[in-house]
Amino acid sequence: AGAGVLVEAGTFAADALGGDFVVWQGGGPAGETFERAAKLVHGLSRSKCVSQASVQSLANQGVQAVIDAGFADPTGVGWAVRAGASEVVVYLDNEATNVPKMLAFLFGQSFKYEYRMGIHEEAPPVFDMLAEQMMDEYARFPQLTLREGVEFLTAISVGTLRVHTVDNDVWGIPGGTAVTLHVVGVASKVSMGQLQDLNNYGTFIQEVIETIAAPENAELVHGKMMPWFSAPGSGVLGCGCGSPARSS
Repeated sequence: AGAGVLVEAGTFAADALGGDFVVWQGGGPAGETFERAAKLVHGLSRSKCVSQASVQSLANQGVQAVIDAGFADPTGVGWAVRAGASEVVVYLDNEATNVPKMLAFLFGQSFKYEYRMGIHEEAPPVFDMLAEQMMDEYARFPQLTLREGVEFLTAISVGTLRVHTVDNDVWGIPGGTAVTLHVVGVASKVSMGQLQDLNNYGTFIQEVIETIAAPENAELVHGKMMPWFSAPGSGVLGCGCGSPARSS
């Protein structure tokens, strides 16, 4: 949906039909947070006169557009590091080729892996490692053995990246902080949605569960992955994509 707002024909059609590409959120009781905000925005869009006062009214009520993080950080890693995490466990949803393009946008010279409409072409890096080096290290991560007969799951890679932050004014992240990234990269043939048969997601999740629980993967799962979630430390910070993050 994020890229849709940049397509003139799509936004024109949405306006003509009274639709919207985003969900509007604002202040107020939980049950009315979205409904009230949407009414305020749609009321303003139908007005013949939009003034600074009317726009300020939206701001005063905390109205903002809620949309996917594709234009910022789909992995949740940047958000966790900005919150103070120095150790992050990140679950990556990779395409079937198992290339972690979304993670690449947090590393230097990531424009080489730009994949859609140039939205990350000039993304300022969060880490000092180059995207190409990160890709090389990821390619050397050990992989779990897939169960026989899997239909959608193509790979599960697990490994650790040790990096340092660089000064990033966009994120408000200072440079020089050591960060440990524990990566679980899951690649599959299912998409984020589009025209995907919803039943495929259930099959895919079952394949992931069976692969992780398979006896032939016990050494890698219990010896490498599980300690990431059970190691002693301070509180766990919330992180996108279901990724626990520990602060130092």
